[in-house]
This record gives sequence, C-alpha cells and structure tokens, in this order.
Amino acid sequence: MNYYNVEHTQAEFAAYYAEGARQISESQGLPYGQYDFTKVSPKQLHIISTDMVVNHGASLDDTSGFLPLMLNGTSTSNWSMSEEPMDMMSIVTGQQEHEASVGNSMMADLLQRSLDLMAAAHQAGSGSQDFDIAELTDLLKRAAGANTTGS
Repeated sequence: MNYYNVEHTQAEFAAYYAEGARQISESQGLPYGQYDFTKVSPKQLHIISTDMVVNHGASLDDTSGFLPLMLNGTSTSNWSMSEEPMDMMSIVTGQQEHEASVGNSMMADLLQRSLDLMAAAHQAGSGSQDFDIAELTDLLKRAAGANTTGS
C-alpha cells in the first residue's frame, strides 16, 4: 500500500485504510478489526494504526507508541517500510516496562495507551473468535474522555 491523502477526499482516505486493515486481518485468518500483533510488520502496523485513527476514533496520542516500530527497517532512500513481521506486542511491552523503570512516566504512559489499543484488537491468528469492532470503538471513546478530563 502506498497512498498519500493528496487530491483525495477524506472518505477515500478512510476507505483506503479500512480496506488495507481488513486485508491484514483476513491474511491472519481474523475478522476485520482484529490482529495478531505478534506477527505484524512495520508497514502493516502503519496501516492498522491509521485505520484506528481515521475510522475508529483513536487519537494520534493513542497510536504514538507505534511510531518507533513503524520506522524500524524503513529505508530512508525511498521511504519504504519494512514488511518483515515482528512481535510488536513484546517489543512495545518491553519498551513500556523500560520507560517506567527509568522514571520516564510520560513515555511509559504513551506506550501503555498503545498497548491498550493492541490488547483490545489482539487475537492470535486462529480466526476462531469473533471480534466486535464496537469493543475497540468503545475503548477509544473512553480513552478520549479520560484525555479531555485530565487536561
């Protein structure tokens, strides 16, 4: 997927990322909105997180913990993202634990928000359990409400 929101409507942009996220779920044998984050590439994580933001109410703060992962393996010569699957759940968990242990509470909190999103949408690639996208949307709405009350 290579898409820039130049000369496209917001609806086209949203539909593009929804379809990309749907394809990722399907390739893992899961329903749309559910992902096996132990087998996701940086490029796929970019598509998933953009879909969460433009179609399901996640904020950029909610997904900011994904940014370093999306840059992992990115070629600066042509800005192509790595398509090598990684265990994103373990990587983010390790980063969050490290940041908390060194007293960097702001980064630890951002990473925890990303972990919460991942947990809401994570399912091992068996495809045996249904996922209700409303569950993720409700989590995002609750997180957004907590963010506005804490500001």
